[in-house]
Amino acid sequence: MKIKTRINAKSAIGIWITLSLFALSNFLLLLINYTESSLWISLFAIITIIALIENSIVLIYSGYSIFSIALAFIALSYLFSFGQVYINAWLPNHKFITSNFLWPMNDIMRKALVFSYNVIQLVVVGMMLTREEKNVLVDSIKSKDAHINIRRLAIIICIITVPMRLYYIYRLIVQTRLNTYKLAVVENFSGVFIQLSYFCLIGYILLMLSFDRNIIKARMVLVLSVLLLGAEMLSGGRVYAVVSIISIVYCYINCIEKPKKKTLIAVLIAGFFALKLLTVITTLRTSSVITISAIGKGLLSTDHSFIVNALDEFGSTFFTIRETLTEVPSNLPYHYGQSYIKAWSLVLLNINGMLEPLQQSIEYPVKFALKYAYGGSYIGELYYNFGYIGLLFAPLIGILIGKISNKTYCYLVAKRYYSLAYWIMPMFASLMWVRGYFNVFTRGVVWGIVFIFILSRLCLKRNYGALHVQNQYNYSSL
Repeated sequence: MKIKTRINAKSAIGIWITLSLFALSNFLLLLINYTESSLWISLFAIITIIALIENSIVLIYSGYSIFSIALAFIALSYLFSFGQVYINAWLPNHKFITSNFLWPMNDIMRKALVFSYNVIQLVVVGMMLTREEKNVLVDSIKSKDAHINIRRLAIIICIITVPMRLYYIYRLIVQTRLNTYKLAVVENFSGVFIQLSYFCLIGYILLMLSFDRNIIKARMVLVLSVLLLGAEMLSGGRVYAVVSIISIVYCYINCIEKPKKKTLIAVLIAGFFALKLLTVITTLRTSSVITISAIGKGLLSTDHSFIVNALDEFGSTFFTIRETLTEVPSNLPYHYGQSYIKAWSLVLLNINGMLEPLQQSIEYPVKFALKYAYGGSYIGELYYNFGYIGLLFAPLIGILIGKISNKTYCYLVAKRYYSLAYWIMPMFASLMWVRGYFNVFTRGVVWGIVFIFILSRLCLKRNYGALHVQNQYNYSSL
């Protein structure tokens, strides 16, 4: 498959509209810069909502599917960066779960919000620079052998990784019950073991796709996978589970079953309880030990403020961006792009903790004067490395996410499941990056590629060729 970065007429129009909105909104923000804080927040909230709608429309118009990784990345960027903005703008009396990270509304806060907004707009521009050729080679997978081999590979991956993942989650849950939740990590636990356990996501997705001609079985794999991932939230950690569920549902919708009226209702109901589960766990982890009975009581409660609580929780990511602008470069020097280079060293084994200093320089908030469990942000990371010049590099992020989005969508539509297997971890990493650092791409992606390569050749040596039955196929979605 040949992939080219080019601008067609639709992309050019989309880029022109986005840059026009970018210039106009920044001009308006400059005009209202000295207005009263609450009014400024309300106006900024309106600007971001308009921008989110415009971004979605131009991305779809330029060729991205409405169910694409690119649109999911942009939607999550708004949610994580501006969730608390919407609460402050329209629900000022809301009682925040942890803290209102927008107050006090000082100059740094405004600069951080505007910087975040500008980065997202330029990421969208980068996405529209990425195009996929319509004429592609396709693994038709019409043969029964090809489906069996994909299924066999998926089962082998699950046999290896699922027990590892369940054991690690068990240790996390035990730790959570012994101590109130702090971080979703088990101390003195093998990093190799944890990384391999993450690859269960590859097994879940390939197993589900191997039943693409049997919707009932595909649904069963989907439901079972979601339940297993949902159970992980009992440990208090939610990021891996949430992003994994989004990835699985994305593959299901784009390859097996498009949303219909009945399935859409079921998805909305499931989404309702999933969102409520997230906010219940968030509330419990700040006050007490997480237990099944407490979660059940929270899910059955008649309190419908969980949507606002979700905005509250997700929007707390802005605190990382705010503190980045506060601490860099006054207390912490610019990193001048080293984060993106050093991240590749994490592909190596962390023997005797030799990689820990590098990891701390990448996950920079640990060096902040104000100690807090910040979490990551690709927007904050961009400022940490380049300051305001980072805006010039934001389109490169869009190009990277656009490439991953186009690749995964293409392989799903083409039913090239073996090729897709190599792109599952990049797809997962791209969504994790919204709330993480660039190092989510390195070890997971490289090890994932090697893991699949070795397994496919060791376990499918005789039938490896059946994974590649190619025909010519045209599609017009991209």
